[in-house]
Amino acid sequence: GFPLSVLDALALGTPTLVRDIPAFEGTPLWAVDSPAVAADRALALLTSREQREANRRAGAQLLTTMSPDAQQAALAQLYG
Repeated sequence: GFPLSVLDALALGTPTLVRDIPAFEGTPLWAVDSPAVAADRALALLTSREQREANRRAGAQLLTTMSPDAQQAALAQLYG
């Protein structure tokens, strides 16, 4: 399943970076593949309001697709 700790962080509005692993493929989350890239992205989040806002929007987009209502609608369509 999807890592719930990431969804919890997003729900709190926490700037979020994730590792580049299959669980996050196809999501709008900011995936990083090395410590150097993670450090660069984290620095950008700390110093740029625009970067923080873009990261927040990406998280909000994912939360809308992972919401209980969206999941119920997907199940209803699947089994409908």
